[in-house]
Amino acid sequence: MKSHFQYTRAAMFAGGALAVLVSAGPAAAQATPTDFLTQMVCVDANDTAISADPVGCPNSRRKLRVGEALPYHKIDFLDVQISDSYPIADTAGVSRGVQTYFYASEINDDPLFPGMVNFNAEHGGYNILGADAQNVFFRGTFDPSGGWQPWWTSDCRAAGWKLFPNSSAAFAQGGSASPTTYAPACPGQIATSAATVDWDWVPSQTYATGKTMDTIRVHHFAPNSDAVEVNYFTREYGVTRWEAWRLGTGQTPQLIKDQCPNSLYDAQMRKKAFYLADCHDWSKVVPLTTPWQPAGVSPVDSRALTWPVDPLYTSRNHLANTHVGGPYAYPGSSSVCQLSPWTTINPTSSMTMGWLAGAPWSTNGNCTMTFKVSQVPNGEVVAQTIPKPNVAGALRYGAMMFAPDWQAGQPKPAVQVQVIERDSTGALTGSDLMTVELTNQPQTFQKAFTPNANTDYLIFALYPLTANSRYAATGAYVAK
Repeated sequence: MKSHFQYTRAAMFAGGALAVLVSAGPAAAQATPTDFLTQMVCVDANDTAISADPVGCPNSRRKLRVGEALPYHKIDFLDVQISDSYPIADTAGVSRGVQTYFYASEINDDPLFPGMVNFNAEHGGYNILGADAQNVFFRGTFDPSGGWQPWWTSDCRAAGWKLFPNSSAAFAQGGSASPTTYAPACPGQIATSAATVDWDWVPSQTYATGKTMDTIRVHHFAPNSDAVEVNYFTREYGVTRWEAWRLGTGQTPQLIKDQCPNSLYDAQMRKKAFYLADCHDWSKVVPLTTPWQPAGVSPVDSRALTWPVDPLYTSRNHLANTHVGGPYAYPGSSSVCQLSPWTTINPTSSMTMGWLAGAPWSTNGNCTMTFKVSQVPNGEVVAQTIPKPNVAGALRYGAMMFAPDWQAGQPKPAVQVQVIERDSTGALTGSDLMTVELTNQPQTFQKAFTPNANTDYLIFALYPLTANSRYAATGAYVAK
């Protein structure tokens, strides 16, 4: 039933269109394009968000705020997939929001998040929504078949997979080239796909639930126009619907017809016949008794993040080769999945290091390091040394980790994660440590620390706690 990921963006690349020209009406004139990225909430007389459907409260609603808990989830027509669009903060002001993907059937699968929506790297995913002065775009994506996929431009900026202009032009029909690629290694220039994107403004678009909402609709065509991906954006819900189209006619599965009823299932686009191969319509609202905090933490372990957002999109990661290379790697190396600058220390037993094979951990430049020691305690440690970041105040450190060879079960102590601070003479000036409990499912843990004023460099270290167990780490970071 995890049909959203049968047709991933990594296989698609970019843009095209279906609609006739519709002029921008008064509703569009009152909005900005970025108003269509994240969802709204109804509010009471005290401006407090309540669990009502924002479609039904046009005179008492506003945008969800950064850091504010969601009083409802958006779910698709058959109650299969939950997808919310919430705002995030970015020190550069480019990332605007996150679109989540989570399967309702898995709401009790993670012992760290009982009865809660949470990031599931095995089955779920996300899109990072961004905008600059010119365009609105997906900055990156994560799905179980391709892992982390930052969308680089040909000049090596993580500027995104273009959706529509950040201007009034978004409220009419238009199109342009969208020369992006998901390749993370970018040594100066990268080869880009011959992709295009078309958008149009659809007043009162009807959704599977029967609701009508003004919509910016975006068509991405793969090179040679042999596949199409469509996204629908509304002020009320942000990303509200997604479709995948493939060449042919009359082949839409019954499941997809059930998920997206009263839809067009065959269409002519760019003089080619397409059928609707996949679809999710997240226009159903599920009120929550306890609001969901996407930027929150596990009620079982406060260091486990509910929905971790990569520092690539919000600040800066000062480690190298944590899961992607290119300009993300400190201090700009284009190397991908190299064991240096990771080293081993405390050689009291043998350490085995390597890279985890198999999608998504070995695709699109993802670097998931594995390590195993022959004895504990005082086994070897895998570590990376960096200059102390030149930023004021507290920093945060963390990583996504799991034990890939373990059987499913309750979390148990597995790895110590430590930041060690030293001055120019090598003298210890501070340290911070967290011991994490792992399962065979990936989970991101984070802790904050404030560096000592006398610190000159940091060592980010991982200590295995069980002999002869292989652990995996990816997405490690030290960031503001």
